[in-house]
Amino acid sequence: MKRFLVILSLLTAFCINAQAQQDTSRRNGYLPLYDNLQSDTDNTTDPTSQKYSDDKESPTGEALRALQRYYNAGKYPEALRQSQQIRENHHLNSSENERYLRYTIASYKEMAYDEEADSVMKIFTKKYPFYELNSDDPVSFQEVFNNFKTIPRWAIFFDIQWTRTGVDIDSIFPRADTTKIVPDYDDGRCFNLEIGMQYGFNEKWSLAMSLKTMTLDYTRVEDQGATKFYYEETDTYLSLPILVFYKRPFRFLNIQWIPEFGLGVSADFLGGAEYQAYSWFGSNTSYTVSDKTIDLIEKNQLNFSVLFSIRISVAFKNRWSFFIERQWQDLLLPQNNEKYRYHNSDLVFNQLYVPDAITLSTKHFKIGLRYNLRYKTMAKYHYGY
Repeated sequence: MKRFLVILSLLTAFCINAQAQQDTSRRNGYLPLYDNLQSDTDNTTDPTSQKYSDDKESPTGEALRALQRYYNAGKYPEALRQSQQIRENHHLNSSENERYLRYTIASYKEMAYDEEADSVMKIFTKKYPFYELNSDDPVSFQEVFNNFKTIPRWAIFFDIQWTRTGVDIDSIFPRADTTKIVPDYDDGRCFNLEIGMQYGFNEKWSLAMSLKTMTLDYTRVEDQGATKFYYEETDTYLSLPILVFYKRPFRFLNIQWIPEFGLGVSADFLGGAEYQAYSWFGSNTSYTVSDKTIDLIEKNQLNFSVLFSIRISVAFKNRWSFFIERQWQDLLLPQNNEKYRYHNSDLVFNQLYVPDAITLSTKHFKIGLRYNLRYKTMAKYHYGY
């Protein structure tokens, strides 16, 4: 009986040993108990590791991967130490710096260093004002990112504008024969240019300062019965408008629309004035004077205006926006200097023409482009460091 038990024991041990040698999953005795675990230095399961596989030869790329692995492993103090080493020892390009800042911000947030996380986020949003969140961004980074927004701080703009001149009669001066004839004024239309800069105080208010040429054109028609006397004047101004704008952006059809309402003043410098004058006899004209230069002493060479604008902008291509604008402008001082209304002896004695006391107003329709130079980061919910 004892011999039978010994033989049975030997056969059992032999069979177990033979089965173990045929089991390839153990690889010479290795038990696969930890095959599904990963260390903080393993990046095989990192969803973004393939994205950065092209920089495996770069020391900077390896340092950034270490930062990312520390964060993914929950070793946030190590991640922050790695972030400091990267900042001190590596020169980052734009894409590397973006990746570095994202994981640095996330590590600060996970460690409850809210002030540091917000401070670095301000740096991030100023450097990358058009960044859009991705699904593989760290959750903590997304949380901090969603608490802030960027607004244009400095912008430059350029527009072309079509100007229509209106005339208001304040007083009609008597002619040399002491009679008064009420004239008609026809509006003129001109083409002007403007260039300026806009400064954003916050998300709603901004200040725009510009320099523009302003050519104003109008025609004075005096009906003398058998004849009509036409006087056409063109005045060229250099204008310096300053407007305060209030805006309320909104999105419609997946497009950002920015309506703005502006109110301001302008200083207007008269640089030159010309006129043409002629009488109309049925189908004939006589006494034609072409492009006669006006002595500026007859005009108020410095004028002031009040302005009101409605502007609608559409953002495209990141920093660029296209806008259309409607602007109303009223000059406050009379166009003509009353002291010198008889200064043009040619018109006074030959045509009995005396300029009226008039004020001008304009309507501008503008089409322009705006380019945002710098941005400011602001807390959405009025909190932050």
